[in-house]
Amino acid sequence: MESLENWLNEQLRTRGWSQSEAARRSSISPSMFSQVMSGVAKPGPDFLTGIAQAFGITRREAFQRAGMIEPEPITDTPTIREMNQEFAYLSPDEQAYWAGMLKCYVAERRREYSARPQDKGEG
Repeated sequence: MESLENWLNEQLRTRGWSQSEAARRSSISPSMFSQVMSGVAKPGPDFLTGIAQAFGITRREAFQRAGMIEPEPITDTPTIREMNQEFAYLSPDEQAYWAGMLKCYVAERRREYSARPQDKGEG
């Protein structure tokens, strides 16, 4: 997912809004909006709630775009349905083994996600 700042810039271009107009619609001070957009300040809950209201997205999506929470996993795709069908052909022991392997892999990916520089204020 692209950064919050990039997404906001795209939204501003698409809507023809200035930063001050977006700040007004978000009930955020123009100064704070500018600081977040330039990377000087990190967005807080009030900022993200305002962004959600102004841009017509959920608070969860705003927090995800800011990298403060992980995106929700997509649970119904053709690939997942296909994997479930194949998984059903395995014995219970094989299912337990591969489920354990998948859990380890996902746990590692989550660790990588949480260690990204933008989540630590380094990037």
